[in-house]
Amino acid sequence: MNTKDIGERSEAKILSAILDKGIPVLMPWGDNQRYDFVIEVEGKFLKIQCKTASKRGNVLRFPTRSLTTKNGKPTKVGYKGQIDYFMIYSPDTQDIYCIHVDDCGKDECCLRTEESKINIKTVRYAKDYLLSNTIFK
Repeated sequence: MNTKDIGERSEAKILSAILDKGIPVLMPWGDNQRYDFVIEVEGKFLKIQCKTASKRGNVLRFPTRSLTTKNGKPTKVGYKGQIDYFMIYSPDTQDIYCIHVDDCGKDECCLRTEESKINIKTVRYAKDYLLSNTIFK
């Protein structure tokens, strides 16, 4: 399966979960927007970018930038200021996570699936970002 197929499957899983919660979804025409869809929560429109997480050890990772071509050269482009939330599907855990774009790193975001053996304040635990634990209840 290629990366486009993987992404489309993740987007479908996320979209289904959002619709199951009764949240209205707006879909952009074409696929040239920085967001995959827009949801309406409490009268506010939020731009959503879907990603697929890969699991390495006890950490889920997903990219927080995309690759585009500018002047014939590959260029990394982040999402800050262009979306509100990342929604992430993990094929490994079969869960969906939701994290605000401002809570993510420039290139990648990591969510731990198990407690850390040492107390690190900056650790993001996957359970805290489960779709069921977010403002989209």
